[in-house]
Amino acid sequence: MIKKVLGAATTVAMLAVASPAFAAVNSSAIIISNSNQGAVFSGTSASASTGGNTAGGSTGGKGGNSGSVTNTNDNASGGNGAGSTGNGGNGGAGGLGGEVNTGNATATAGSANALNSNAVSLRIRGGVNSSAVAVGNDNAGIIGEITAADATTGDNTSDGSAGGAGGNAGGVTNSNDNASGGNDGASSGSAGHGGAGAAGGLVNSGAAVGTSGSINVLNSNIVRVRI
Repeated sequence: MIKKVLGAATTVAMLAVASPAFAAVNSSAIIISNSNQGAVFSGTSASASTGGNTAGGSTGGKGGNSGSVTNTNDNASGGNGAGSTGNGGNGGAGGLGGEVNTGNATATAGSANALNSNAVSLRIRGGVNSSAVAVGNDNAGIIGEITAADATTGDNTSDGSAGGAGGNAGGVTNSNDNASGGNDGASSGSAGHGGAGAAGGLVNSGAAVGTSGSINVLNSNIVRVRI
């Protein structure tokens, strides 16, 4: 594609083309002159991205705490007997994390610039009675070119999953002031089990491809004289 653009630009830029002369030329001088000035400032860019994706994880719920056994009886024979606290609740299991699947990212940038291109073709048939045949080209120009292509699959985040915490077991408390009073056979339940964690998030990213190309032609002169 760049070659086609360059070919078209060069064709347009051909400013001087001489046609054949079929008769003898009697002249003191044949002078063909081209004078060009110009400036081209070109910027071409392309960007593609499959990045910036987040696959979040999950967290299981926390298990509830069990109740407590407390003795505040002031009677000497008072106590908690064989009371027992309940068990703490189990934590909930974490679920599967999120999933992100992206396609490919392709960025392509190209530019072709041609400045001050001259083509001169002179053909004289029949002889030349002249002291001079001169072809002159005077070119001046500036080409400033920036061509860039950027492709990325980065900045992706995949979070893990966590199971919930297990609940705490209840406590047994005796605040009886009598020496013979107490909790007797009271016991505390078991703490709950923590929930199981699951697989974390998943990011599957396609390929990222960046391609850039630039062709610049400045002050191209082609002169052909046939006698």
